[in-house]
Amino acid sequence: MPRPYRLCGAETISIAGVLLAVLIAGFTGCAPLVANLHTRGRAMAVLPGSQSVQVRWQEQDDALAGQMEPVLTQAMEALKPYGDFTHPVTVYLYPDHQRLALATGQLCKPWMVGFGQYARIHLQSPATWAGKDWRQRFSRLVTHELAHVLMYQRCCNSWDWFVRDIPFWFREGFASAVAGQGRERQGRGEVRDYYLGGAQAGDPLVTGEKVRRTRVSLAYGASHRVFEDFLAVCGPRGVRDIVEAMGEGADFDQAFGRVVGFSPREFTDIWRSDLADDLPFASRWRRVFCPGAGQ
Repeated sequence: MPRPYRLCGAETISIAGVLLAVLIAGFTGCAPLVANLHTRGRAMAVLPGSQSVQVRWQEQDDALAGQMEPVLTQAMEALKPYGDFTHPVTVYLYPDHQRLALATGQLCKPWMVGFGQYARIHLQSPATWAGKDWRQRFSRLVTHELAHVLMYQRCCNSWDWFVRDIPFWFREGFASAVAGQGRERQGRGEVRDYYLGGAQAGDPLVTGEKVRRTRVSLAYGASHRVFEDFLAVCGPRGVRDIVEAMGEGADFDQAFGRVVGFSPREFTDIWRSDLADDLPFASRWRRVFCPGAGQ
């Protein structure tokens, strides 16, 4: 038996599994590494734009797979204002975290229970993490990961989605806000206290990926709160316009500036300042940001 390899503190994965994950990910652009284990599957729903969604699972997740169709239908409803999917999507269900980590190559994120790509989402069985209210939490997770897929398909191509530079706060804030995960995130007051305390772990609106390594809740909490306010002033149309401008070739900063009227840095600086002063951001800036895109 291969010797276990301790990775990221508490995470223990066989060295053979780690090497396989790294090698195959390099050749496949992070395609599912254990998809051959998913012996069961069927089409369960229709995505906006007449694209299909296929669900794949292993035998031990038969019960969960049987409940996926209403979950997917609810997720599609939440995503309707943001455009249509352009490609079919496959959903992979995993019975534990180790198999999810190996499938996605995300070996140093022990907190991760879902991962969205260009045409796939990978989900860890909620029986291993979601607790008593697992149906609601799992439904929000599915919506969150499908929101990532929708953004990638609208802004990017299958060969460049993973290198396009979309800030953490916009990418994760969008998915979290659309999924209605506010109760699972740090509140506005906690984010404000962090900034007033000197932001010792870094600014989640500038270096979100770095902050997430040590302060997961803070990184997602700040992203959710700033994106809530972005939606309040720019609406779904603002999101669509930015993403579509990227799909036409603009980089994120160009697309954001064209739609919002300010650079991303100017927007987040103003938001952070209003947060520190406990000012009502949305009502102060609704007529300034995103002229013509607020609905």
